[in-house]
Amino acid sequence: MLPPPLANKQGVTAARAMASQFTDVRSKSTAANAMETCLEKVRLANEYETATSEYCRNVAALNTRIGVIPQTTYEDIRSASEHTRLISEQARLNLDQHVSEHGC
Repeated sequence: MLPPPLANKQGVTAARAMASQFTDVRSKSTAANAMETCLEKVRLANEYETATSEYCRNVAALNTRIGVIPQTTYEDIRSASEHTRLISEQARLNLDQHVSEHGC
């Protein structure tokens, strides 16, 4: 079992800043519903923010434990970090695709 990841305020803040560029929930299209909230975009932006925050926590845990934990534990945390990176990347791609297709 992996130890709980440590919070990294700088990493979480950076992830939130990255995700916040997508959380402008007003549609940018010129369609009649241009001022309506796109709930799917909000959902996808929330998923992206959650995923990037988890990735940052895992990387922070990895960085603070380098050299002080057994190699197998380090590899477990590194693997978890990579897994959350992939989840974060997929969440970003999902959001980008929605924005591109939906025009919001």
